[in-house]
Amino acid sequence: MFKGRAVLITGASGAFGSAIALQFAKESANLALTGRNLDKLNKVAEECKALGAEKVVPIVADLTKKNDLSQIISTTTSQLGRLDSLVNNAGYYVHHSLLQVTWEEIDDTFAVNVKAPLMLSQLAMPFLLKTKGCIVNISSATPPSQNPALVSRMSRGAVDQLTLNLASEFVKQGVRANVVKPALSKTGLTEAQLSDETFEERAKMQPLGGLLEQTDIADAVVFISSPKASKITGQFLLVDAGQSVMPRIP
Repeated sequence: MFKGRAVLITGASGAFGSAIALQFAKESANLALTGRNLDKLNKVAEECKALGAEKVVPIVADLTKKNDLSQIISTTTSQLGRLDSLVNNAGYYVHHSLLQVTWEEIDDTFAVNVKAPLMLSQLAMPFLLKTKGCIVNISSATPPSQNPALVSRMSRGAVDQLTLNLASEFVKQGVRANVVKPALSKTGLTEAQLSDETFEERAKMQPLGGLLEQTDIADAVVFISSPKASKITGQFLLVDAGQSVMPRIP
């Protein structure tokens, strides 16, 4: 389905990112994988090649640095020859409420979660216009009542709005933009800040099999990027194991 197509994934050495990369590899996509740890990226790259990806380009980059963002796009397009899908997966998560959050956490969160996807979309757009490609942003389906992570939630709201604007601005040129919004899953970021009890409580709120697996998110990203979703743009795809439709106690 993706043979000959090029996909760029940020945060590709993390839980979500590596799962997304492996699912694209199974569909024979060529991949550019960004992250901060070369050893981890190389490990994911080898796994992708074993699953069917012909070309895999690991790119060490810091998404908070302007020059690194330019390098990501230039390396991707020079090594893979084109760009069909940009997956803005990398995220920064701080589980702090209003009275806890710091100035530095605000800056770091918005740099990774908002500014990087926006600027990468801008840099990638000339190439996506050529291929009539797509952008997939990763946001969150967790409702505010279950998550006091104020700044992280604010940044996800900004990503949602970014996606709607991109979809509207480029729909006539054939470039699509959508959001995949997963409910809670165990990742390095969430496990570092949430207790086992919290995960157990949230699992009960996701009736279709409990907490999400990384492959649940990966499958959604691959689908929304694929020709099967060619008529879908400006949409929020909730992957929440039924959380959003759980009956509420009056």
